Amino acid sequence: MIKHLFKITLSDKISIFWVLLFPIILGTFFMLAFEGLKNKDNFTSIKVAFVGDVDKSESSLYSIMEDLPYESEQSEVTNMFLLSEVATKEEAEQQLNDKEIKGYIYNDELYIYKNGMSETVIKTVMEIYYKAFDQATALVENTALTYPEAFARVFKENNLFEETGEKTSSLLESYYYSVLGMAIMLASSFSLVGTAFILPNQTEIGKRIAISPQSKIKKLLLILFVNFVIMMSIFILILLYFKFVVGIPFHYPVRVIIITFLGALFALALGFSENILMSKLSFNTKVGINTTIGVFGGFLSGMMFQPMKYFTEKYIPFLKYINPVNLITDGLLSIEQYDHHIRYYINLGCLALFTIILITLSALKFKREKYESL
Repeated sequence: MIKHLFKITLSDKISIFWVLLFPIILGTFFMLAFEGLKNKDNFTSIKVAFVGDVDKSESSLYSIMEDLPYESEQSEVTNMFLLSEVATKEEAEQQLNDKEIKGYIYNDELYIYKNGMSETVIKTVMEIYYKAFDQATALVENTALTYPEAFARVFKENNLFEETGEKTSSLLESYYYSVLGMAIMLASSFSLVGTAFILPNQTEIGKRIAISPQSKIKKLLLILFVNFVIMMSIFILILLYFKFVVGIPFHYPVRVIIITFLGALFALALGFSENILMSKLSFNTKVGINTTIGVFGGFLSGMMFQPMKYFTEKYIPFLKYINPVNLITDGLLSIEQYDHHIRYYINLGCLALFTIILITLSALKFKREKYESL
Protein backbone atom coordinates (compact mmCIF):
# COMPACT_ATOMS: atom_id res chain seq x y z
CA MET A 1 0.00 0.00 0.00
CA ILE A 2 2.89 2.37 0.78
CA LYS A 3 4.28 1.89 -2.72
CA HIS A 4 0.85 2.69 -4.15
CA LEU A 5 0.58 5.86 -2.06
CA PHE A 6 4.02 7.05 -3.19
CA LYS A 7 3.03 6.43 -6.80
CA ILE A 8 -0.24 8.35 -6.44
CA THR A 9 1.39 11.32 -4.70
CA LEU A 10 4.28 11.59 -7.16
CA SER A 11 1.85 11.44 -10.09
CA ASP A 12 0.53 14.87 -9.07
CA LYS A 13 2.68 16.76 -11.58
CA ILE A 14 1.15 20.16 -10.79
CA SER A 15 2.12 19.97 -7.11
CA ILE A 16 5.59 18.67 -8.01
CA PHE A 17 6.10 21.67 -10.28
CA TRP A 18 5.00 24.30 -7.75
CA VAL A 19 6.75 22.73 -4.76
CA LEU A 20 10.02 21.61 -6.39
CA LEU A 21 10.59 23.05 -9.85
CA PHE A 22 9.14 26.53 -9.34
CA PRO A 23 11.33 27.33 -6.26
CA ILE A 24 14.40 26.07 -8.13
CA ILE A 25 13.53 28.17 -11.20
CA LEU A 26 12.89 31.23 -9.01
CA GLY A 27 16.12 30.62 -7.10
CA THR A 28 18.00 30.41 -10.40
CA PHE A 29 16.57 33.75 -11.52
CA PHE A 30 17.69 35.30 -8.23
CA MET A 31 21.15 33.79 -8.69
CA LEU A 32 21.49 35.31 -12.16
CA ALA A 33 20.13 38.67 -10.99
CA PHE A 34 22.54 38.84 -8.06
CA GLU A 35 25.56 37.47 -9.94
CA GLY A 36 27.32 40.82 -10.03
CA LEU A 37 27.16 41.18 -6.26
CA LYS A 38 28.26 37.58 -5.70
CA ASN A 39 31.40 38.23 -7.75
CA LYS A 40 33.31 40.17 -5.16
CA ASP A 41 36.22 41.04 -7.48
CA ASN A 42 33.88 43.08 -9.72
CA PHE A 43 32.39 45.07 -6.86
CA THR A 44 32.48 48.86 -7.00
CA SER A 45 31.31 51.18 -4.24
CA ILE A 46 27.64 52.07 -4.48
CA LYS A 47 27.06 55.80 -4.96
CA VAL A 48 24.42 57.28 -2.67
CA ALA A 49 23.56 60.94 -2.10
CA PHE A 50 22.17 62.58 1.04
CA VAL A 51 19.99 65.64 0.49
CA GLY A 52 20.78 68.69 2.63
CA ASP A 53 23.57 69.45 5.07
CA VAL A 54 24.44 66.32 7.01
CA ASP A 55 25.76 66.60 10.55
CA LYS A 56 27.92 63.49 10.62
CA SER A 57 28.10 63.58 14.40
CA GLU A 58 24.32 63.27 14.63
CA SER A 59 23.41 61.27 11.53
CA SER A 60 24.09 57.69 12.60
CA LEU A 61 22.80 56.36 9.27
CA TYR A 62 25.34 58.47 7.36
CA SER A 63 28.14 57.41 9.69
CA ILE A 64 27.26 53.72 9.40
CA MET A 65 27.01 53.78 5.60
CA GLU A 66 30.19 55.83 5.33
CA ASP A 67 32.22 53.33 7.37
CA LEU A 68 30.64 50.08 6.18
CA PRO A 69 33.48 47.99 4.62
CA TYR A 70 33.54 45.49 1.79
CA GLU A 71 36.27 42.88 1.48
CA SER A 72 37.24 41.38 -1.88
CA GLU A 73 38.60 37.88 -2.50
CA GLN A 74 42.13 39.32 -2.25
CA SER A 75 41.26 40.70 1.21
CA GLU A 76 41.32 44.23 -0.16
CA VAL A 77 38.92 46.35 1.85
CA THR A 78 36.95 49.16 0.24
CA ASN A 79 33.88 51.14 1.23
CA MET A 80 30.51 49.55 0.59
CA PHE A 81 29.09 53.01 -0.24
CA LEU A 82 30.48 56.17 -1.77
CA LEU A 83 28.45 58.97 -0.18
CA SER A 84 27.92 62.54 -1.31
CA GLU A 85 25.86 65.52 -0.21
CA VAL A 86 23.59 67.61 -2.43
CA ALA A 87 21.79 70.81 -1.55
CA THR A 88 18.32 70.09 -2.89
CA LYS A 89 16.07 67.18 -3.74
CA GLU A 90 15.86 68.43 -7.34
CA GLU A 91 19.63 68.19 -7.69
CA ALA A 92 19.60 64.65 -6.29
CA GLU A 93 16.76 63.71 -8.66
CA GLN A 94 18.79 65.02 -11.59
CA GLN A 95 21.83 62.95 -10.59
CA LEU A 96 19.58 59.92 -10.22
CA ASN A 97 18.08 60.40 -13.69
CA ASP A 98 21.57 60.87 -15.13
CA LYS A 99 22.55 57.61 -13.38
CA GLU A 100 25.38 59.31 -11.49
CA ILE A 101 24.07 57.75 -8.27
CA LYS A 102 22.12 54.61 -7.43
CA GLY A 103 19.83 56.36 -4.99
CA TYR A 104 19.44 59.32 -2.67
CA ILE A 105 18.13 59.70 0.86
CA TYR A 106 15.80 62.55 1.72
CA ASN A 107 14.07 62.86 5.11
CA ASP A 108 15.12 59.29 5.94
CA GLU A 109 13.42 57.95 2.78
CA LEU A 110 15.28 56.21 -0.03
CA TYR A 111 14.59 57.19 -3.64
CA ILE A 112 15.87 55.04 -6.50
CA TYR A 113 15.62 55.08 -10.29
CA LYS A 114 14.83 51.37 -10.61
CA ASN A 115 15.15 48.13 -8.68
CA GLY A 116 18.48 46.38 -9.07
CA MET A 117 21.30 44.68 -7.21
CA SER A 118 22.90 47.83 -5.82
CA GLU A 119 19.52 49.28 -4.90
CA THR A 120 18.68 46.07 -3.02
CA VAL A 121 21.87 46.40 -0.96
CA ILE A 122 20.98 50.00 -0.03
CA LYS A 123 17.45 49.00 0.97
CA THR A 124 18.64 46.05 3.03
CA VAL A 125 21.27 48.04 4.91
CA MET A 126 18.70 50.74 5.67
CA GLU A 127 16.26 48.06 6.81
CA ILE A 128 18.79 46.73 9.31
CA TYR A 129 19.64 50.26 10.42
CA TYR A 130 16.01 51.18 11.19
CA LYS A 131 15.52 47.96 13.11
CA ALA A 132 18.57 48.87 15.17
CA PHE A 133 17.26 52.43 15.54
CA ASP A 134 14.01 51.17 17.08
CA GLN A 135 15.96 49.04 19.55
CA ALA A 136 18.31 51.92 20.36
CA THR A 137 15.36 54.27 20.92
CA ALA A 138 13.86 51.83 23.40
CA LEU A 139 17.17 51.71 25.27
CA VAL A 140 17.47 55.51 25.39
CA GLU A 141 13.90 55.84 26.70
CA ASN A 142 14.36 53.22 29.41
CA THR A 143 17.99 53.67 30.41
CA ALA A 144 20.52 56.44 30.90
CA LEU A 145 22.28 55.59 27.62
CA THR A 146 22.79 58.17 24.88
CA TYR A 147 21.99 57.33 21.26
CA PRO A 148 25.65 56.62 20.31
CA GLU A 149 26.00 54.32 23.33
CA ALA A 150 22.67 52.62 22.59
CA PHE A 151 23.62 52.05 18.95
CA ALA A 152 26.96 50.64 19.99
CA ARG A 153 25.25 48.15 22.32
CA VAL A 154 22.65 47.13 19.73
CA PHE A 155 25.26 46.56 17.06
CA LYS A 156 27.50 44.63 19.43
CA GLU A 157 24.72 42.42 20.81
CA ASN A 158 23.21 41.68 17.40
CA ASN A 159 26.47 41.49 15.44
CA LEU A 160 25.06 43.97 12.92
CA PHE A 161 27.51 45.34 10.35
CA GLU A 162 30.45 43.71 12.10
CA GLU A 163 31.24 41.35 9.25
CA THR A 164 32.74 42.58 5.99
CA GLY A 165 31.68 42.17 2.39
CA GLU A 166 30.67 38.53 2.38
CA LYS A 167 28.36 38.95 5.37
CA THR A 168 26.70 42.02 3.91
CA SER A 169 26.31 40.40 0.51
CA SER A 170 24.70 37.44 2.21
CA LEU A 171 21.78 39.72 3.10
CA LEU A 172 20.57 38.83 -0.38
CA GLU A 173 20.21 35.26 0.81
CA SER A 174 17.00 36.25 2.59
CA TYR A 175 15.34 36.08 -0.85
CA TYR A 176 16.22 32.39 -1.06
CA TYR A 177 15.00 31.78 2.49
CA SER A 178 11.63 33.24 1.49
CA VAL A 179 11.52 30.97 -1.55
CA LEU A 180 12.09 27.95 0.69
CA GLY A 181 9.37 29.13 3.08
CA MET A 182 6.95 29.57 0.19
CA ALA A 183 7.76 26.09 -1.15
CA ILE A 184 7.09 24.55 2.25
CA MET A 185 3.66 26.18 2.46
CA LEU A 186 2.75 25.19 -1.10
CA ALA A 187 3.64 21.59 -0.17
CA SER A 188 0.51 21.48 1.99
CA SER A 189 -1.23 20.51 -1.27
CA PHE A 190 0.24 17.01 -0.87
CA SER A 191 -1.60 16.32 2.37
CA LEU A 192 -4.64 18.17 1.03
CA VAL A 193 -4.85 15.71 -1.87
CA GLY A 194 -3.64 12.67 0.09
CA THR A 195 -6.02 12.87 3.03
CA ALA A 196 -8.97 13.47 0.68
CA PHE A 197 -8.64 9.82 -0.37
CA ILE A 198 -9.83 8.59 3.03
CA LEU A 199 -12.79 10.98 3.31
CA PRO A 200 -15.98 9.40 1.90
CA ASN A 201 -17.64 12.76 1.39
CA GLN A 202 -14.88 13.95 -0.91
CA THR A 203 -13.71 11.04 -3.13
CA GLU A 204 -15.03 7.75 -4.47
CA ILE A 205 -11.91 6.03 -3.12
CA GLY A 206 -12.77 7.47 0.28
CA LYS A 207 -16.15 5.77 0.17
CA ARG A 208 -14.58 2.37 -0.45
CA ILE A 209 -11.94 2.88 2.23
CA ALA A 210 -14.57 4.01 4.74
CA ILE A 211 -16.33 0.63 4.66
CA SER A 212 -13.12 -1.40 4.90
CA PRO A 213 -12.31 -3.03 8.27
CA GLN A 214 -8.91 -1.35 8.61
CA SER A 215 -8.63 1.44 11.17
CA LYS A 216 -9.07 4.83 9.53
CA ILE A 217 -6.57 6.32 11.99
CA LYS A 218 -3.90 3.90 10.74
CA LYS A 219 -4.76 4.77 7.16
CA LEU A 220 -4.51 8.47 7.93
CA LEU A 221 -1.13 8.09 9.63
CA LEU A 222 0.17 6.07 6.70
CA ILE A 223 -0.90 8.72 4.20
CA LEU A 224 0.60 11.52 6.30
CA PHE A 225 3.85 9.57 6.64
CA VAL A 226 4.14 9.11 2.86
CA ASN A 227 3.34 12.79 2.27
CA PHE A 228 5.89 13.88 4.84
CA VAL A 229 8.67 11.72 3.37
CA ILE A 230 8.02 13.14 -0.10
CA MET A 231 7.87 16.71 1.21
CA MET A 232 11.14 16.43 3.14
CA SER A 233 12.84 14.80 0.15
CA ILE A 234 11.81 17.75 -2.01
CA PHE A 235 12.98 20.30 0.55
CA ILE A 236 16.34 18.55 0.90
CA LEU A 237 16.74 18.72 -2.89
CA ILE A 238 15.98 22.46 -2.82
CA LEU A 239 18.46 23.02 0.02
CA LEU A 240 21.14 21.05 -1.84
CA TYR A 241 20.49 23.10 -4.98
CA PHE A 242 20.72 26.35 -3.04
CA LYS A 243 23.96 25.22 -1.38
CA PHE A 244 25.90 23.66 -4.25
CA VAL A 245 24.51 25.51 -7.28
CA VAL A 246 23.40 28.88 -5.97
CA GLY A 247 26.15 29.02 -3.34
CA ILE A 248 24.19 29.62 -0.12
CA PRO A 249 26.59 28.52 2.65
CA PHE A 250 24.13 27.39 5.38
CA HIS A 251 26.55 27.74 8.30
CA TYR A 252 24.21 25.87 10.67
CA PRO A 253 22.87 22.93 8.63
CA VAL A 254 21.35 21.12 11.61
CA ARG A 255 19.27 24.15 12.59
CA VAL A 256 18.27 24.66 8.96
CA ILE A 257 17.02 21.05 8.80
CA ILE A 258 15.15 21.43 12.11
CA ILE A 259 13.18 24.50 11.03
CA THR A 260 12.53 22.89 7.63
CA PHE A 261 11.29 19.78 9.46
CA LEU A 262 8.88 21.79 11.60
CA GLY A 263 7.75 23.79 8.60
CA ALA A 264 6.96 20.53 6.77
CA LEU A 265 4.96 19.29 9.76
CA PHE A 266 2.97 22.51 9.76
CA ALA A 267 2.28 22.23 6.03
CA LEU A 268 1.21 18.63 6.54
CA ALA A 269 -1.18 19.64 9.31
CA LEU A 270 -2.48 22.57 7.26
CA GLY A 271 -3.54 20.42 4.32
CA PHE A 272 -5.15 17.83 6.57
CA SER A 273 -6.99 20.43 8.66
CA GLU A 274 -8.40 22.10 5.55
CA ASN A 275 -10.00 18.80 4.49
CA ILE A 276 -11.45 18.22 7.95
CA LEU A 277 -12.26 21.67 9.31
CA MET A 278 -13.22 23.21 5.95
CA SER A 279 -14.88 20.16 4.43
CA LYS A 280 -17.69 22.21 2.86
CA LEU A 281 -15.26 24.27 0.77
CA SER A 282 -14.42 23.10 -2.74
CA PHE A 283 -11.03 21.58 -3.50
CA ASN A 284 -10.03 24.56 -5.67
CA THR A 285 -10.87 26.95 -2.85
CA LYS A 286 -8.61 25.04 -0.49
CA VAL A 287 -5.81 25.08 -3.06
CA GLY A 288 -6.34 28.82 -3.39
CA ILE A 289 -5.96 29.22 0.38
CA ASN A 290 -2.66 27.31 0.30
CA THR A 291 -1.39 29.36 -2.62
CA THR A 292 -2.32 32.61 -0.88
CA ILE A 293 -0.52 31.57 2.29
CA GLY A 294 2.57 30.60 0.32
CA VAL A 295 2.83 33.43 -2.21
CA PHE A 296 1.39 36.33 -0.18
CA GLY A 297 3.24 35.10 2.91
CA GLY A 298 6.42 35.12 0.83
CA PHE A 299 5.70 38.66 -0.32
CA LEU A 300 5.28 39.87 3.27
CA SER A 301 8.56 38.10 4.10
CA GLY A 302 10.46 40.09 1.48
CA MET A 303 10.62 37.54 -1.35
CA MET A 304 9.70 40.09 -4.05
CA PHE A 305 10.58 43.32 -2.22
CA GLN A 306 12.95 43.07 0.73
CA PRO A 307 11.87 46.29 2.53
CA MET A 308 8.35 44.83 2.78
CA LYS A 309 9.63 42.60 5.58
CA TYR A 310 10.75 45.63 7.59
CA PHE A 311 7.52 47.52 6.79
CA THR A 312 5.43 44.59 8.03
CA GLU A 313 7.43 44.19 11.23
CA LYS A 314 7.23 47.90 11.98
CA TYR A 315 3.56 48.62 11.19
CA ILE A 316 1.85 45.21 11.47
CA PRO A 317 4.15 43.40 13.93
CA PHE A 318 1.73 40.60 14.88
CA LEU A 319 1.86 39.28 11.29
CA LYS A 320 5.42 38.05 11.72
CA TYR A 321 4.19 35.58 14.34
CA ILE A 322 1.26 34.21 12.35
CA ASN A 323 2.79 34.21 8.85
CA PRO A 324 4.36 30.73 8.55
CA VAL A 325 6.56 31.79 5.62
CA ASN A 326 7.98 34.60 7.75
CA LEU A 327 8.55 32.24 10.68
CA ILE A 328 10.73 30.08 8.43
CA THR A 329 12.45 32.98 6.65
CA ASP A 330 13.09 34.91 9.86
CA GLY A 331 14.29 31.76 11.61
CA LEU A 332 16.88 31.16 8.91
CA LEU A 333 17.90 34.82 8.93
CA SER A 334 18.31 34.80 12.69
CA ILE A 335 20.84 31.94 12.65
CA GLU A 336 22.60 32.56 9.34
CA GLN A 337 23.01 36.34 9.41
CA TYR A 338 22.04 38.05 12.65
CA ASP A 339 22.93 35.35 15.19
CA HIS A 340 19.60 36.00 16.97
CA HIS A 341 19.21 32.46 18.27
CA ILE A 342 16.42 33.53 20.63
CA ARG A 343 14.34 34.60 17.63
CA TYR A 344 15.08 31.25 16.01
CA TYR A 345 13.71 29.33 18.98
CA ILE A 346 10.68 31.62 19.24
CA ASN A 347 9.87 30.93 15.59
CA LEU A 348 10.32 27.20 16.14
CA GLY A 349 7.94 27.40 19.07
CA CYS A 350 5.30 29.23 17.01
CA LEU A 351 5.49 26.65 14.21
CA ALA A 352 5.25 23.80 16.70
CA LEU A 353 2.32 25.42 18.53
CA PHE A 354 0.33 26.05 15.34
CA THR A 355 1.02 22.50 14.16
CA ILE A 356 -0.19 20.98 17.44
CA ILE A 357 -3.36 23.11 17.39
CA LEU A 358 -4.24 22.14 13.81
CA ILE A 359 -3.51 18.45 14.33
CA THR A 360 -5.44 18.30 17.61
CA LEU A 361 -8.57 20.02 16.27
CA SER A 362 -8.51 18.03 13.03
CA ALA A 363 -7.86 14.67 14.69
CA LEU A 364 -10.71 15.15 17.15
CA LYS A 365 -13.18 15.98 14.40
CA PHE A 366 -11.84 13.24 12.10
CA LYS A 367 -12.28 10.60 14.81
CA ARG A 368 -15.89 11.65 15.45
CA GLU A 369 -16.78 12.05 11.77
CA LYS A 370 -19.80 9.98 10.73
CA TYR A 371 -21.78 9.91 7.53
CA GLU A 372 -25.46 9.10 7.10
CA SER A 373 -24.94 7.46 3.71
CA LEU A 374 -22.12 6.59 1.38
